[in-house]
Amino acid sequence: MPLPRLALRAGRPLPRAAGGAAAQPVRREGAHPQLSLCGAQRHRLRVPRRGRPAAVPGVRLLRRAGRVHVRVQGLWDCNWLQGLEGGIDPSHVSFLHRFIDEDPRDAYGQQFSEVVEGTGQKLSKLVGDAYRPDIEVEAAPHGLRVYALRRLTDEVRHVRITNLVFPNAFVVPFGNSKVFIQWHVPVDDEHHYWYMIFYDFAEPTDKATLLAQRLREVSLPDYRPLRNRSNNWGYDPGEQRDLTYTGMGLDINVHDQWAVESMGPIQDRTTERLGVSDRAVTANRRLLLRAIDAFEQGGAVPARPVDATDAALLTGPLAVDTVAPADGWEDAWRRREAERRARSPWAKP
Repeated sequence: MPLPRLALRAGRPLPRAAGGAAAQPVRREGAHPQLSLCGAQRHRLRVPRRGRPAAVPGVRLLRRAGRVHVRVQGLWDCNWLQGLEGGIDPSHVSFLHRFIDEDPRDAYGQQFSEVVEGTGQKLSKLVGDAYRPDIEVEAAPHGLRVYALRRLTDEVRHVRITNLVFPNAFVVPFGNSKVFIQWHVPVDDEHHYWYMIFYDFAEPTDKATLLAQRLREVSLPDYRPLRNRSNNWGYDPGEQRDLTYTGMGLDINVHDQWAVESMGPIQDRTTERLGVSDRAVTANRRLLLRAIDAFEQGGAVPARPVDATDAALLTGPLAVDTVAPADGWEDAWRRREAERRARSPWAKP
């Protein structure tokens, strides 16, 4: 099934900044050349001052042709930045994806239904019980690396590492062996598509099952979610009392969709009260503002290599969901990721 054609548009007014000053409109660009990566068409954005398309990063998910599954997830009725920020916030999973009792899902490809290695618990319960993670954010060549550390005992931590791939994607661990990248692609100021690129370190991806699961939740040809603002995202108060925190079904993508759409197509950020749990969101906004200034001055922009040599160096990002000792977790997660990669099919001769 062909992916929907995306009309990438610029030049429309941006949301007003604090104090009411209107942001300057961005330059309109014409159509961009494309190339195919893992079965998906990727726009190569030109740099006007340099006159050539940006090089393609060596990011692992873009270089595993035949071992990944690319799918359109849906058309969301909000700007792309709202969708992105929902994914780089590690604390939301403890609430939005919580079940009142046990998580009843037991199907391939259902996020947060996997059992975390070494705990005997599904991820949805583990993060629901440990709902106050310590969040750390650090700069990385691809954008940002985000750590969510949850205390299981005095000696043991749950370590979940996600990544911002600047400017509009994030990479998330999915169980003990799977990883996906979620790309939020603007259609206009108030709508965007989001895509998922999914792969597995241990076994072939069941593409047919993943596609069937998604098609049950959307209408074609535009991939508009069946649960949306018009039907209150399928909200059921009885379900909210007995089964899920949101009362919006078992597909956690709907929970995320509600969270970013319900604040309106363009959230009024002047009314926000960001706190410690929003560290990744605030770090990304600062990075975005610095990148805009750098680009206008002809400088370097994060995760945007200028030639093939730089692109080859931009690998990873590493996304891991694991259990580690409280002392030394910084080294433990890297060993876990390296061991997983060494056992992968593409690492074998």
